Amino acid sequence: MAKRPIKHFLEYLLVLAIYYPSRLFSIDATSDFFGNMMEKIGPLIKSAAHRRIKRNIARCFPDWSKEKVGETAKKMWNNLGRFTGEFPHLENLTGDKFWQQVTIENEHYLEEIKKSASGGIIISGHFANWEIMPKAAFEYGMPLTLIYRPANNPYVNKLLLKARSKSHVGGMFPKGKESTRQVVHILTRGKLAGMLVDQKANEGFRLKFFGRDAMTTPGPAQLALKFGCPLLPAVVFRENGAHFRVRIEAPLEIKKTGDDVKDAEAIMQQINDIFENWVREKPEQWLWLHRRWVEN
Repeated sequence: MAKRPIKHFLEYLLVLAIYYPSRLFSIDATSDFFGNMMEKIGPLIKSAAHRRIKRNIARCFPDWSKEKVGETAKKMWNNLGRFTGEFPHLENLTGDKFWQQVTIENEHYLEEIKKSASGGIIISGHFANWEIMPKAAFEYGMPLTLIYRPANNPYVNKLLLKARSKSHVGGMFPKGKESTRQVVHILTRGKLAGMLVDQKANEGFRLKFFGRDAMTTPGPAQLALKFGCPLLPAVVFRENGAHFRVRIEAPLEIKKTGDDVKDAEAIMQQINDIFENWVREKPEQWLWLHRRWVEN
């Protein structure tokens, strides 16, 4: 047990050694540098994870050659490295500087929520640089309250929360009963909440993702059914280097049959299907490191 705090502290020192020096350079420079570096060393220093990544990709794309699977896995490491080099810059990436790097597609869906004052939930996943999503909402004038999963390393988690609080102010709550209460409070005030729901849930629905069973959280669907708030799928795609496109999808169609469980399952299956389409569109930009499926 004593080894874990030491490991966490050493990991934290490594993060600090990356985080603050990166801010001395441009976001484009650090994105390129860490992207190229991680593409080379990621498969080596995280060999077990690299094997899992390739196995997941091959199962989702069974018609792909081993070469294409391997190349996609390397590009995923490149994307993760770019994320590492970009995160330290988000705090100072504001106003015109931000919109030089980011564009929003279908922003009229956000405007509809703003006009209705009904509140809503942005549903997204770990694509490209997923931290761009709450930053874009904040810069657009519709800050998100984030429901997040704390990092395993408490030192790193504290640094991440501090950086996010300076980058976008909309509130942040770890997953749990308190976060549910906060989301309810936000929705009743006509505000936006944001959730990343592409990871394996400990409890929830056993739904399909790429044709395989994947434990999926029921939370967003249950909230939408109870409060009548819209669910907006939204994704961040990397266009070129540290330039991004935030795509807002149309609000999901919420059908009520009187069976809340089946209705929630149907909604969350819709979300899984949308995520699958995004992965098929940009497979190298999704975080394949997750143990997403039941058999993982």
